[in-house]
Amino acid sequence: MERNAINEALLNALVERGLNDIEHDPHRSIRKIADLGAHLARGRFQRHFLSLASTMLADDSSPYYSLCENIVRTTRRDALKHFGIALGFHSWTCGAASIRKQEAQSGREIPWMITCRLNSQEAVRSLSSLVQQGQALGVFSYALIAEEGTPLSAVFEVIEAYPDCAFSLLLSPETLTIPILEQISECTNLLTLVRAIPEQWQEALRALAEQGSPRALYLTYSSAADVRELLKEEYCGESEEYESGLLFFVAQAGCTAKETAAVQEMVTNFRTAPTVPWFPVNFYTDMLTIDRIISSGGCLMCFEGADVQIYANDHWISMGASDDLASLLPQRNVG
Repeated sequence: MERNAINEALLNALVERGLNDIEHDPHRSIRKIADLGAHLARGRFQRHFLSLASTMLADDSSPYYSLCENIVRTTRRDALKHFGIALGFHSWTCGAASIRKQEAQSGREIPWMITCRLNSQEAVRSLSSLVQQGQALGVFSYALIAEEGTPLSAVFEVIEAYPDCAFSLLLSPETLTIPILEQISECTNLLTLVRAIPEQWQEALRALAEQGSPRALYLTYSSAADVRELLKEEYCGESEEYESGLLFFVAQAGCTAKETAAVQEMVTNFRTAPTVPWFPVNFYTDMLTIDRIISSGGCLMCFEGADVQIYANDHWISMGASDDLASLLPQRNVG
């Protein structure tokens, strides 16, 4: 048995024990797990993340205790473990080490996550090849944006074919028909993000909660004003019954750096002093922050049909997509 397989088996046992402890004594167990993780963490991102978690839980009255308890109570154990290990172990640990090694050897930036907008049949057909090539580079996290008409059954086949990868699927609430919900339930390495369309997202999140699937709410924005309403305590309080706990904000094309920075400030302030058990994420900005912690550079890669948008060396570039993922990787700026 390879070393990673042994480590994963041990991790699986530890996660199982930790989830059992949370069910029996949530408050004490959550703090104990965060403190132990921060003490044992070896990778630079694990140390950063778990140190932050310990700080956030230092206040015994922190809403994050309720958030963790809600997630454990309302999410199926197999999905919680599978997605968590795919993200925390395969992506943030093994994958991150591989990315650092290959960046040093090749002199090119490698993103820890790849985003793919599924806006054509061709985009879905090429998805498996993209993930296969990404894994070879150390990329084990993928965010998939499903546009109207996306053949989701084919997408779920890819997700199930790569169990070591953590997938996030962004879709509209009307997409969640009974057959689609059943397929989501079978993909235990998947986090489903439901778009915050008024009077529609509530039923969609409730359906995901009833079957115990990992889930989150997301909103696209072009200005900070779009985000401000969702971060109001009244809105989050109203939303608690859906037991998600995660709010993602996704900047639209053309959103200015000034507006993105304003959103990041609001998100950071909310996370630092939460009043309700919700955890906001400014998608592209926070994903870039994670990349910088993992490998010090900072790279994003977003496939948009026939084109790919790449952020590296502090600026965005656009180029034609290629079947050869390695050929798209930008040179590292070592100066």
